[in-house]
Amino acid sequence: MPVLTILLAAVYLLAIYFLLTVAKRFTRLTPHSSRDVGQVS
Repeated sequence: MPVLTILLAAVYLLAIYFLLTVAKRFTRLTPHSSRDVGQVS
């Protein structure tokens, strides 16, 4: 029963979504950091 793999995948996707939303809000608050985010990604 690959329940652990499914849970890990769900948590991974949620983490990515959360990071993306936070990054968007952070770039909105501080446009100066947009270049830093571009370099990291």
